[in-house]
Amino acid sequence: MNTLEAVVALVGHLAWPVATLLIIRFAHQEIRSLVLAVAQRIRDRSSEVSVTKSGFEIRTAVAAQEARIDLLKAKQDQVSTIALKQITISPQSKTQSTTNPVDPVLQRLAESYRNISVPDLRERIRIKNALADEMAVHVISHNIDPKALATSADEGLLVALASSMLLRYQPGDLCLLLDSAKYAKRLHVRYRVTTTLSTLAETDPEAPRLAERVHLMLNAFTEGADDRLLKHVSSVRALWSQVATQVSSS
Repeated sequence: MNTLEAVVALVGHLAWPVATLLIIRFAHQEIRSLVLAVAQRIRDRSSEVSVTKSGFEIRTAVAAQEARIDLLKAKQDQVSTIALKQITISPQSKTQSTTNPVDPVLQRLAESYRNISVPDLRERIRIKNALADEMAVHVISHNIDPKALATSADEGLLVALASSMLLRYQPGDLCLLLDSAKYAKRLHVRYRVTTTLSTLAETDPEAPRLAERVHLMLNAFTEGADDRLLKHVSSVRALWSQVATQVSSS
């Protein structure tokens, strides 16, 4: 190796270390800003950050927002059902202290729900949603006892209960829904119950205390679930993870 080749080799060995030092010297402020941004993201409750073998993993609360969007769609469908059937829910039906037992009309609607059998999935879901919303309106307008619905072990009445909670919140709804969710076997019933959990996460004052029970129930709903339900459960679980942080930080 002659002198020129030796100089070239030496420069090659020194190039990267020198370049690295120059980058650190002149980009000091940018690197500091990056470190501060990562630290702020770690403190952000709307993000989930973990350290793995491959480095930092940051997952934002996009899934929780998806749960809120699904909830909004469900409530819009209920409004459409009420409008199409020209049903009026009087203020008295929302505030009456006395309740009524499950009547024959609601029993027939629940039976119709259980017997829905349409080959096309999209059409079957549409029919079930419409019937669930119709039952919800009946529950509220006739002031049906929610405890009677929760303890009946009838999936048609359970979906009526969950759907009515989307229209009208009452103290104790979350506990009632958690106690009755064990009867939910159909995927559509589980989907509707999961949707209702989205609104209860932000309206029921007992939500932080019951977050662990909700997570256990959502985990149970994933057994035998299709892709649609799995995605919905994942979104709602993310929403409830935010609720759970209220307990750990209090």
